[in-house]
Amino acid sequence: MWTIIGRGMVSIKRIKYSVIPDPHSRVMALESGQIHITGISPLSKIAAGDMVLIEKNKELVLKHEPSFGVTPIAFNTTKGIFTDDRIREAFVKSVNRDEINKILTPCSTTLTTPVAPASPFYVEELKGSQKYDPAGAQELLAGAGWVKGTDGMLQKDGKPLQVSLTYIASNPEMEQITSILEEQLKAVGINLKVTQVEGGALFASLAKKDYELISSPGIGASSLDFKTDYHTRGRYSVGNDRELDQMIDQYFTAANTDEQKKMSKKVQEKILKDHLVLLYFNKNKSFAYTAKLQNLEPSLEEECNFLRHIWKAKLSK
Repeated sequence: MWTIIGRGMVSIKRIKYSVIPDPHSRVMALESGQIHITGISPLSKIAAGDMVLIEKNKELVLKHEPSFGVTPIAFNTTKGIFTDDRIREAFVKSVNRDEINKILTPCSTTLTTPVAPASPFYVEELKGSQKYDPAGAQELLAGAGWVKGTDGMLQKDGKPLQVSLTYIASNPEMEQITSILEEQLKAVGINLKVTQVEGGALFASLAKKDYELISSPGIGASSLDFKTDYHTRGRYSVGNDRELDQMIDQYFTAANTDEQKKMSKKVQEKILKDHLVLLYFNKNKSFAYTAKLQNLEPSLEEECNFLRHIWKAKLSK
């Protein structure tokens, strides 16, 4: 039996973790009774398509909870084409977030701020700061010397405007997002090349600044830590700005919560003003379980808190 402090005995004799890498296979295991719950960890995410199947199954329960986790698709501002702020802003204006939300809901939603609404440091007035404006994007690109060729794609000095986006393989949300991004950027005249890599390779690319666009894990977003994601000394940072570094340092050394919130707002405004990120999306903590699990109260894991939680339930026969 398990004991939870202040809760007494829990009627689950054993908890068994099954390793099932494929998201759809996990849902099939849930339907067959091989497992009783999935989705409590970021490592066991449920794909949007599978949520439809779960909702139709009366023997299963699907729930969603808000998360601090924000995943940024960030630009490499240290070298290459994205050192030009006009190009970064043009890319931001090329993205129709409403269209992306149609396929992400209810798993995730796009954001226009670096901090999720679930966070106490979320700034409502920054919502909607990234506008869809393809005409404005083309104007900015033209100002940077990019013109359309006979095929309708942008080129400069005879070279096409082609960029690569790197993300971790086996991420169902990113597969959907990149598919739409390819179409939206192509409509402006940009060719997007998508590359899937394993987690270790992605972290190595972040550390070496060896990418053009990258789906950063957003580790700091889960723990209110701007340094990890945006400070030049951050291990997996996409930042490259000493002024931003100073602002983040002031955020960490603020005398009290009110002062920290003020600095948090300034940091967020700076990140948005400098167009460091193409797209943010906030992943809901979606989990599913068999209806045989009664009174389930899982403490769902954030991205940075794997296996640190206790949860309770009663399994009926």
